[in-house]
Amino acid sequence: MKRLKVHHILTITKATVVGLLVGVNLFSSLADEKKPVNVLQNLQYSTKDAESDADIKSLKTEMLVKKVEKNAILQLKKLIRKHRGSALEVEFLHRLGELYMRRAKGDKNIELHRHSDYSVSVAPKLIKTASSKQNMLEAVEIFTKIQRKHKNFPRMDLVVFNSAFANHLLENKKEAERLYWKLIKTFPDSSLVPDSHLAIGEMAFNQKRFQFALKHFEAVKKYPNSRVYPYSVYKAGWAKYNLRDEMGAIKEMEEVVRFGKYIHDNNIDARLDLRREALADMTIFYEDVYPARDAYKYFKTQSGELDVAPTLYRLSRIYERHSRHDDRRTVLDLVIEHIPTAKILPDIYEAHVDNYEQMRNRKKSVVKIIEFNSICIPESKWSVAQEQNEKGERPLVSQCLSQLKDLSLKMAQKWLRLWNKNQHHSLFADVSEQAFEIFLLHDSQDERANKARVAYSDLLFKRGKFRKASENYAVVGSRGAVKGSLGHDSRYAALLSLEKAVKDKWSDEDEKTFHDLAESYVKNHPKGKYLLDVEFKKGLIAYEKSKYEEAAKVFLVIGDQFGHEIKGKKAQDLYLDILNLKKDYKGLVAYSNKLIKSTKSPIRVKKLKEIFEQSSLLQIQAMEESGKWLEAAQSYQKFSVDNPSSKLAAESWWNSVELLYKAKKDSQGAAAAMSFYKKYPDEKNVLNGLFRAAKTYEELLELEQAADVLEILVKKDKKSSLKWLSLAADFRFLSNDLRKAKVHYKDLSQKNDPTLAAHALEQLALISENHGQFPASTYENLIKLGVEPQASIASLKELEAIQKKGNESDTFIAAKKVLGRSGAPAFVKAKARFIQAEILENEFVRQSVKSNVERISMVLSIKTEKLEKAQRAYQAAISYGDGEIAVQSLLRLAGCYSHYSSSLNTMPVPAGLPESEVTSFKSEIGKLAIPIEEKGIETLNRALSEAKRLKLRDGQIAKIQKKIDSINLKKSRSSMLAQISIPEMALPIIKEAQP
Repeated sequence: MKRLKVHHILTITKATVVGLLVGVNLFSSLADEKKPVNVLQNLQYSTKDAESDADIKSLKTEMLVKKVEKNAILQLKKLIRKHRGSALEVEFLHRLGELYMRRAKGDKNIELHRHSDYSVSVAPKLIKTASSKQNMLEAVEIFTKIQRKHKNFPRMDLVVFNSAFANHLLENKKEAERLYWKLIKTFPDSSLVPDSHLAIGEMAFNQKRFQFALKHFEAVKKYPNSRVYPYSVYKAGWAKYNLRDEMGAIKEMEEVVRFGKYIHDNNIDARLDLRREALADMTIFYEDVYPARDAYKYFKTQSGELDVAPTLYRLSRIYERHSRHDDRRTVLDLVIEHIPTAKILPDIYEAHVDNYEQMRNRKKSVVKIIEFNSICIPESKWSVAQEQNEKGERPLVSQCLSQLKDLSLKMAQKWLRLWNKNQHHSLFADVSEQAFEIFLLHDSQDERANKARVAYSDLLFKRGKFRKASENYAVVGSRGAVKGSLGHDSRYAALLSLEKAVKDKWSDEDEKTFHDLAESYVKNHPKGKYLLDVEFKKGLIAYEKSKYEEAAKVFLVIGDQFGHEIKGKKAQDLYLDILNLKKDYKGLVAYSNKLIKSTKSPIRVKKLKEIFEQSSLLQIQAMEESGKWLEAAQSYQKFSVDNPSSKLAAESWWNSVELLYKAKKDSQGAAAAMSFYKKYPDEKNVLNGLFRAAKTYEELLELEQAADVLEILVKKDKKSSLKWLSLAADFRFLSNDLRKAKVHYKDLSQKNDPTLAAHALEQLALISENHGQFPASTYENLIKLGVEPQASIASLKELEAIQKKGNESDTFIAAKKVLGRSGAPAFVKAKARFIQAEILENEFVRQSVKSNVERISMVLSIKTEKLEKAQRAYQAAISYGDGEIAVQSLLRLAGCYSHYSSSLNTMPVPAGLPESEVTSFKSEIGKLAIPIEEKGIETLNRALSEAKRLKLRDGQIAKIQKKIDSINLKKSRSSMLAQISIPEMALPIIKEAQP
């Protein structure tokens, strides 16, 4: 049996074996037909590939590292010279040797860039001077020197191994092997013994000394804890295979798998897990040891948690190379049976098809294509099991379909060629048909698919399957993008094939199909020889059988080309009839308008115009029903403009108004409503349109336009004319058109509608005030009218005017009248009572406390009584609930308390009071002032709280706070003074104001 040529490159862990495999190629000893490929050649930098950013970064990093290492080498050399003869010398020598080894590795990376012009341009000197070999020679020299002059160096085993390793890389195989042997014999307890055995085994293996190599690989097995253990077992397997011990080879690979599973289960260094490599190579050994039927069971056991499908597929490829088709089929069936959702299942089916083709079993080959198709459909078990990407797509399913299409088309074409050579062999035609059908199930409608369908149709035609051939020709012909001879031939062949299939017995379905095919032919080939006859017959039959779509297309062409003849006019009328039956109003409008322009007969033109107008509105209604309101509104207006004499013109324009509002285009709707009034002033919807326009302009704050519309409504709507006039006046006022506003308000003030009249007078007063005039007569008229709250507000305005004159008595009386109005709102009464309180406060302030001993009690009683009056008045103003008045009242009341306290504190000593009682008098007066002062502060705080609650923005809050802060500051200073107890004196006490 011919053996396989095998090339493996494995990466082993650092520390012991990483460098041993550089340049080593693992070939079977019988792979004589090709020279071994050097791994360094595989790794060599290729100028054909564009340098990536990573390559350039790597080169720059090497530049920096080399510079650092160069300095380190110089420093080590200095240290060696300095400590020559001491115990440190050998340590520094060993470090220097290792540094040269490391530098050799760095130079090897740099040397890989020599074939890149760009890299050379970046660092020409670095790349040209790099020499891994020279550094390696330096290292060898140092390690040799250590062995010669420092034999007692405690890490001599490492020195010997590094020296052997360096010689190995320098291709000094004999010296390397000698040194490895030296380490094994001289340092049997060294941890580097297994590495040395592996290295000797590798060299022997590459020299095809497999038996010798095997001994060293076996020697490593004594060190199962060594990191090179799995690789040594792996190499032992290959050595046995080359010694024709296939069973031994596969057992070694089983050990590699066992060890890899141990590594995986115990979470040890994953780089020691060589199961994938071992499983791949076991397929080479398996065919010589075990039967194909046991492949799944065996490899599933060995694979463990790893995917076994790729391994079995690899085994099937090996059987293929050796033409063992039955064994290949067996393995492929095992994958399908036991791993129905394997990712590589499409490859398995493709291999199955190829295998049966090589076995000349076309029936089973096409069966596998059919089964292949069943897994590629999106809802199949296999497809659903495949992974989704971030877009929710399953890339493997798409790849499956692509792979299936390529395979099915390739086999269909191959079998078709075989049948064309020998048409008596119908099997080729059968399987070709089936393969074409699988391909066309996933028709991508591109050029390849179209040509494939035509080839499939040709095959059907040749085999007498005319109906099926016609259907497939028609598929290609139906694609407008298919031009040229392919399109023409397929369309003609579809008609010809259908005719041959039907013979003389046309059913309705066949007739329809023929008409469709004929239409396609006419459309794509307008200069066809039998074009006119086909069109005429097709149109007539279609119309009689109510096949209006088909008939309409025919009549349209005939009507355009032969409109001057009777037959042409008949075609035009039939086409209009079809459009009407179909409710194709757009088509009716366009076609009737077209005929009007080309027709000379007045009678026919009149008839066509009626059709045009009715169909135009029906078309717009259809547009409206479909939700295209703006487009419909524009069309309604256009119809009215284009057909001003039509009975439907006014209705059409009003429809546009309603649609514009429906479409939320209120501004346009208002404009359209105004246009409707101007165009059709006597129509029934005019008032409704004007009202909606006015409302729209109001909502859009276009008050001048709203007023214009309302002034029209005043004239048009007599029943509500006053309401419209009042609104118009307000809009004129708000838009600062005061001249027109005053005219309207004066007119309204004289109307017999108290509410509107009161509003008008109120607005007239406001206009006068805004111009700096006091409208006394207007206020008098408002008061006489008696409509609240305007009448009370007018009374308040008169009160404020009296107050400004400074006569407190008249002001107090006027305020009393305002308070006496039964319908006056609370804020008016609050203001009136506040004015009274101010007058009472003034009286309180003016009251002096200067007195003699006999009258002191009476003077204080009068002062206190006036305070109580002012207090009650402010409390009454607060009780009306007006926030701003309440804050002002509290502030003024706090001022009253402050004044009273201050008056007491600064009160002159009563005349006639003995000097001995002066101090006691002032003390008692001071005590009387304290609670009043605190009452004032409390009232200020209440004013502050109320102002904050009301969120006053006029600076009041800050002012009140500042005043409170000032009072608190004074109190804090006075509290620091010494407190002296003074005899009490009985004085009048102020009554607390009732809320």
